[in-house]
Amino acid sequence: MRSGTPAGRRLAELYHDERPLKSTGVARATTLVEQAGGRDWALAEAARQRSMALGRLAEATLDPQAAHGLRSLADLAMHRSS
Repeated sequence: MRSGTPAGRRLAELYHDERPLKSTGVARATTLVEQAGGRDWALAEAARQRSMALGRLAEATLDPQAAHGLRSLADLAMHRSS
């Protein structure tokens, strides 16, 4: 909504409309999020957060098996398909 794009402005209008969204409105909002760059932003932010978490994990004194489990969980969260 703050992308400065036409899609972002239309998404902001949809968001501030007090009427409940019907299924077509939800589909439209999903398309607008993608067009406004929301998906790309979310993926980049997830990668940044994962990198920071793995950095902190490397600094921690943990059981190696526990650390491996946490790294695997971070990978799963980052690379899931749905």
